[in-house]
Amino acid sequence: MLNASGRDTMSQAAPDNLIGRATEVAALVARVRDAASGRPGLVHLVGSLPGIGKSSLLALLRQALGDEATMLVTACAEGGADYDGMRGLFGPGADHLLTTAPDAGTIPRALQCLVGDLATTRPLVVVLDDAQHCDPATARWLGLLARRAAGQPVCVVLAYPFTARAVIESLFAELTGVLDTSQLELGPLSEADMREHVRRCFGVAPHEDFLRVWGEVCAGHPQIVSRWFPRLREEGRLPDAATAALLRAEATAEATALTMAWLAEETDLLRYATAVAVIGSAEPRSVASLCGLPPHVVEPARAMLGHARILDEDGRYRTHALRDAVLGLCTPEELDDLRYRGAQMMWDEGRSCPEIADVIVPIRELSDMCMIVTLRRAAEESPADVAATYLRRAMLAAPACVETRLELANVLTDTDCHAACDMYAEALPHVEDEELLDAALLRYGLAAMRANRSREGFEVLSGLLPQVTDRVPVEATLLTLGLIDRSTAVRAVELARDISPPASLSAPGRRLVGQLARADAHAGERADRALELARSAVPSGACSYSDLFTGQVLHHCGASEEAVAVLNRVPDPGGAAMATRALVRIDCGELVDAVVDAEKAILIADHPRNRAVLAYALVCRGEDDRAEPLLVGLDGQDPLERGVALVARARWLRNRGDREAALTELLHCGREFDDWGVRNPVFVPWWLDAVTLLVELGRSAEALVDRFRSPTWDTARARGYALLAAGLTTGEIDVLERAVTELSAAGARLQQVQALLALGTGLLRRGDDQTARTHFRAAVDLAVRCGDTAAAEAARDALTLAGGRMSAVSATPLQTLTGGQRRVAELVAQGLTNREIAEALFVTVRAVESHLSNAYRKLGVRTRAELAVQVASAAG
Repeated sequence: MLNASGRDTMSQAAPDNLIGRATEVAALVARVRDAASGRPGLVHLVGSLPGIGKSSLLALLRQALGDEATMLVTACAEGGADYDGMRGLFGPGADHLLTTAPDAGTIPRALQCLVGDLATTRPLVVVLDDAQHCDPATARWLGLLARRAAGQPVCVVLAYPFTARAVIESLFAELTGVLDTSQLELGPLSEADMREHVRRCFGVAPHEDFLRVWGEVCAGHPQIVSRWFPRLREEGRLPDAATAALLRAEATAEATALTMAWLAEETDLLRYATAVAVIGSAEPRSVASLCGLPPHVVEPARAMLGHARILDEDGRYRTHALRDAVLGLCTPEELDDLRYRGAQMMWDEGRSCPEIADVIVPIRELSDMCMIVTLRRAAEESPADVAATYLRRAMLAAPACVETRLELANVLTDTDCHAACDMYAEALPHVEDEELLDAALLRYGLAAMRANRSREGFEVLSGLLPQVTDRVPVEATLLTLGLIDRSTAVRAVELARDISPPASLSAPGRRLVGQLARADAHAGERADRALELARSAVPSGACSYSDLFTGQVLHHCGASEEAVAVLNRVPDPGGAAMATRALVRIDCGELVDAVVDAEKAILIADHPRNRAVLAYALVCRGEDDRAEPLLVGLDGQDPLERGVALVARARWLRNRGDREAALTELLHCGREFDDWGVRNPVFVPWWLDAVTLLVELGRSAEALVDRFRSPTWDTARARGYALLAAGLTTGEIDVLERAVTELSAAGARLQQVQALLALGTGLLRRGDDQTARTHFRAAVDLAVRCGDTAAAEAARDALTLAGGRMSAVSATPLQTLTGGQRRVAELVAQGLTNREIAEALFVTVRAVESHLSNAYRKLGVRTRAELAVQVASAAG
């Protein structure tokens, strides 16, 4: 292969406007100069496609050489007479010589003398363009010239397309091995050439999208570039992404038409290209067998199509448009035959099922069962979207095959859950194999949850449950679906009452146990049993998404720290676990951490559930302006999500002073919980907010406290809520004192602040100002630690009215820490190591590290020294 490596002579000889062919021209000039130094040569100038620029390159060579050499150029015409090539090279001189020669034998010698005269003073360059059409007599003369050219400054250039290589080898056989032979392949423009061409044509650097699109469309073909670039410039367009996108279709059509016109003239090449289009790749054995070409023709054909940038490095079409155009030359019947034979050949060669499936899919009529089986096997080895294509084709060919329909539904569960639900609903009633039915029901349940079609899924699984052999996983899925939808939740709870916990706690067994615990918590029944079940449902290893519900139950049972530990291990692609952890923190009075977690949940996924939880956390802190936009359009798919949205909106309305509207929202929440069968008093305690509003509105008699005193859900939080509601309604001091005690034990700090305020107010009415001030001060301190500035202000105002003194409430950074975080921070300030702190607090080193990390984040510090400064500042 010729190149200009190591030579810079062309840099001065090449025209200034030359773009994209500088290397090729430099190589030709160098070869001519080698001939001038006594090394006569032959150059094969090979073009990959028509219009690739052979003739333009020769014109550039003439400009580059100038007076440095004599250049004879002719374009050979197909079917020319003897010595037509000579006439084109030498003009009238050749005509005179041919007509005056005494016989044919003297003509070559006379032409040799003519060449000798021309090469006396400077090198002679003999160029035959379209050399494959050269007449035999001229070719023989060139052979004579080559044999007698030793020491003469002669360079012969044969320009021809890649497809004519075999013709050239035969026609110019006498040149082989005589002259110093080189080959220069003239391929498409490179990306660097295209970039420079754009810059010179438009005057600006091209956008990368423009370069990429035009590289795909024209594949560096100079003829297409030379047509389109001036047109775009005249229309005032720039080489940007918008222009590329606008003209992609038109330029693609032109490039495809140009390539197809060339292929149509090359029978063998078109047969090869068609076989590659059918099979999808240029695998030599399959293509050779399918197109019927001998092996020695196949590899050059692939190289030719690759050089023309029709195929990529892997032997696949660079554009779908060109592949479709090649296939479009065949009739549907021909294509079916080619694809059928291609698939059979690929089977025989042991090709992979996906490769064969790509050939099978377009066949119009599939009657061969082997092909259908291949499609199904290919689906098992392919990504979901590709697998769906294979299985849809198999299903069209064999619509009565239940297995294929189920396999397609399984795939669609991950890509189109609504379509998967429809397909399962059609197929499940016809499944006879018990194991197949069990597996399909589980996948169907997953699809129904993802598609928010829980009610439909619950009905289908309930109807087929008697046919199930392995009931545990199906019952777990059934309860999961049933407890989500309000129309099925009551039935799901009733179903759960009839299910005994499985003896074996395998993964499906743990899921079922977790759902049984969830059903108990949903109905507000058997708190002790729910806690026991939830704890047994927690896996020792990795958690799954279903453990999210287990975490919720643990919290509602009073085991909030265990709940957080489980939620920290739940996979969280949608932010549900993070949002649930935020709800736990709200209930525990850790509002700063709750807001942080809710914001993280929204960063994971901007889901309505996550927005509702953040809004709830913000209104609890009194940040109504931040909460307001989040409250728009909230609805909710399950009772927890719906309850949070309604209570958040009610609290926002109450903070704005619209108590009646807030009460309406809360009572609406209660009616919806009735529909859902939710009877748990700590499950989004809307009723406690309703009692508070009724008391504030002077309607204490309407406070339906007894309805929510649940003897079957006996936890400290539930007892504390009930006592608080009773105390708010009656004003009884002893009830409020008991409420404070229970709420403190439950870690329900926000409600404890409310109870302390109510207790202080009651004592103040009784005339016990001193004790009242004690409770008001405790309420201020606790509210500040919770991050509830509004409650802290209210407690301070109450303290002032009671005759107490306190500076304006300002939540110092240290007061935003939880109790555990604050204790760790204080011990760090005393100089203790993490291990010493762990021993002092009877916790693990890992727990200390977690508290310390959270303290760093909240206080905005990075080192133990900075933390000590914050602690000292707060103490001073």
